[in-house]
Amino acid sequence: MLKRRMTSWELEFSPQEVVCGYIPDFYCHEVSLVVEVDGPIHRFLRERDARRQRHLELAGNTVIRFTNRQAFFRTEDTVTEILNTAIGLRMSLGADEQP
Repeated sequence: MLKRRMTSWELEFSPQEVVCGYIPDFYCHEVSLVVEVDGPIHRFLRERDARRQRHLELAGNTVIRFTNRQAFFRTEDTVTEILNTAIGLRMSLGADEQP
């Protein structure tokens, strides 16, 4: 459901594209936004996820995370947060490009 909602935007989100040697759930190349949707197993992978997130951020990406529960039960809120983050990043990138 989340993937379907994200594909209706003018920003393109690719599911499971390789980014810095990792495969995040979604990636928007235009604004370097990584979206992770973490299932229950991630409770046991916090250190690994933190290292991965630091590596992605050091490479210039913004990473936002949601739990499966958030994505499934609060889909509209999740989609709104993703879209607001992407729009904010796009606006800041546009401001950086102005002379």
